[in-house]
Amino acid sequence: MFEELANEMKKFVKDLEENIKNPKDLEYILKRSETLFDVVFSEINKLADREAERLKEMRKKQKHNEKRMDELENKLHYLDENLDYLIKDIYGNEDGEFKITCPYCNYEFNLDIDEDEVEILCPECKNIIELDWNDDEES
Repeated sequence: MFEELANEMKKFVKDLEENIKNPKDLEYILKRSETLFDVVFSEINKLADREAERLKEMRKKQKHNEKRMDELENKLHYLDENLDYLIKDIYGNEDGEFKITCPYCNYEFNLDIDEDEVEILCPECKNIIELDWNDDEES
């Protein structure tokens, strides 16, 4: 971009030198053009500086947001793990899987059963365990 601008300025000065024959007029126009170009370049530099500062602030905010996102992801992961534990505690390890303790031999095992079943066979002692799906405990 600046290369193109520099080339265009050289063409501009060359054009003035070729077309203005009076040395005083040429000198005046070149000085006025130089002043104009200085103002234009000064404003361009100010714009570039403002944009650089804006970009710096955006990067700073982005870093802060990335740090905050990492914190939120860690918290979400923690909550997700704890939710998994709660679900396992409440509903068992998997859908339809229940942890059963045999009342005869105290053998603990997991079994995939549904609520339609009323009795199961203990895999350890082979006794029949009656399933009570009513959790009504009398005080």
